[in-house]
Amino acid sequence: MKTRSTLFKIVFWPFVGFLFLFKLSYAYFFTDEILYTMSGLEYMHGNYTRNLQHPLLGKYLVGLVTLFTRADVFWLRLPYALLGVVSAWLIFCIIKKQYGAIWGYVASLLYVFSPFIYETTRMVMLESPMYLWWLGFHLFFLDYLYEKRAKSLWLAGVFLGLGMATKFSTIILYPFSLVIFIFSFRRKLSMKNVISFLKMYILSGVIYGGSYIFLFIQRGFLGLKDAAKETLSVFLGRNVEGKFHVVNNKVYERSPWWFYLYYLKENYNSVHLGLTFLSPLGAFVDKSFFAIYWLVLFIFSVVFFQFIPLKNSRYIASFEIPLIILLVICIRWVYTKFLASRKSLVLLGILFISTSVFGPRLAFVLLQKPTKYNALIRYFDNKTEGFTTKDRIYIYGSVRSSRWYTEDIPPQVIVFRRDFDVMCADFHTFTYFVFDMDDLPRDWNNALYTYVKESDALFEKEEKFGFWIYSLKHPPLPQICISP
Repeated sequence: MKTRSTLFKIVFWPFVGFLFLFKLSYAYFFTDEILYTMSGLEYMHGNYTRNLQHPLLGKYLVGLVTLFTRADVFWLRLPYALLGVVSAWLIFCIIKKQYGAIWGYVASLLYVFSPFIYETTRMVMLESPMYLWWLGFHLFFLDYLYEKRAKSLWLAGVFLGLGMATKFSTIILYPFSLVIFIFSFRRKLSMKNVISFLKMYILSGVIYGGSYIFLFIQRGFLGLKDAAKETLSVFLGRNVEGKFHVVNNKVYERSPWWFYLYYLKENYNSVHLGLTFLSPLGAFVDKSFFAIYWLVLFIFSVVFFQFIPLKNSRYIASFEIPLIILLVICIRWVYTKFLASRKSLVLLGILFISTSVFGPRLAFVLLQKPTKYNALIRYFDNKTEGFTTKDRIYIYGSVRSSRWYTEDIPPQVIVFRRDFDVMCADFHTFTYFVFDMDDLPRDWNNALYTYVKESDALFEKEEKFGFWIYSLKHPPLPQICISP
């Protein structure tokens, strides 16, 4: 039995690693990933002027990679994906301690196959290390609540501080842990317990403050003042600075209340979505402290991210963590209550979960294709024979991502400038016009799109990779756009 368990581990964990690393560079290098990479690169060289409004720890990670490579997306993302493997192991440890190894493996697979966790873990973003620290915190905080080990509380404080040093969303763990602590000790709360608990907060604060030590060495108190000023500005006026974003081709300054529901529907199949929505019931059918713990975390996460004026689909990964554990609790309850003594029903249950949840997500992983700007540049590389034809391309979209993927292409071939008053006189020299469907709705009346629409009959239009691509049928174009 022990040999079988060891063999399973030898196969399972490399499989989890494979899932996180497979085609790691296919998803296009997102604009914020580029910002964090540039920030990390500068931090490695003692320049602390960029992106101080976010904690530094997560950017140090990519900064270390830039010491070896500055352009290879696979290697830049690799540390974040590997942290995802460790996170899957931590969630295994949390569940194993409560329900045994089999349910731990189920939880780990659900972690890997959760759409938003999978997406954010494979990016140079702050979520991947943050979720690792979160899960480390939960592992040791739960151990303290069950076993009353002071060492575990200290370790929970370490992970809490690392989480704060990575991303401010970690702040929800402070009121959450306070509520859980009071609930857990409601009948036997003592001053000793309170002091021990407060030490966890103090330790987390020390570690968070310590993450700015290199900034202090380079820029002194002025650097700390700038970081505090930018941090406070973002934190107090979180995402209300007038940024616009697009949901289902409509522009919103403040995200609609149904934002997360929309992206859940778009990324989950119907069975997975139904099971996810039912998973909070696990706390009501199981009625254990462990189940209540994760239900409370889910509520805190939803409330916190729901009240952010400018939401992001990546934040759904924060809901997925407690939902995964609640779903495991639900499935386990159904198994022990109705299926444990019926082998045929157990097999049917395994088949159902495998074909409706794990199967489709595995297919998604294996069949991934390049996305957005990565796919777009590959498409034009093929269409223009390696950019050797005289065809010029104008891209209206993310300047950072466009620049990233066109760095080695002659600048006269692909243009993504927004100074249309200057470029207007050259519009007629382009063969292709590309419009990012996430960017265009922010300004339908921009000069470039207006110019193309006025000559609409001269183009063939197709939708690819999240872009509208206008291809000129018979050049040259009329010079109807005159610079002011």
